[in-house]
Amino acid sequence: MEKDIGFLIKLIHDTVEKTANKELKKAGLTIAQFRVIVFFKEKATDKISQKELEDYFGVSHPTMVGIIKRMEKKGFVISKFDSEDGRIKNIYITPKGKSAYEEINFLKNKNEKKLISDIKNDEVKKLRELLTKMYENIK
Repeated sequence: MEKDIGFLIKLIHDTVEKTANKELKKAGLTIAQFRVIVFFKEKATDKISQKELEDYFGVSHPTMVGIIKRMEKKGFVISKFDSEDGRIKNIYITPKGKSAYEEINFLKNKNEKKLISDIKNDEVKKLRELLTKMYENIK
């Protein structure tokens, strides 16, 4: 019996998340928290508004509040209201958050390589294009 595409994507997601969470637990992070740290690195900034994080990750305000509070408790980020516009809550990555990225980024790369290990470069490029199209179709 052929599995449908949505089910295969779910199986892949669940397996990647389970493996990553197991490895990230050693650093005191969840995959959601690590993705926030990666976002800081990709944006090459030390400050991001909480709203920008909510929009980028497509999560609700209460969900992002929970993620940030737990990261703050562990010392990976600090949150402060903007001095010019008190309605905006900014999140700042700490030195501990930056070093966590450096220490465990290899896990992200290792898992990515594992995912595509038997797939040719041109196929990986096409897969990325197709998955992006699928995401755009569904959102």
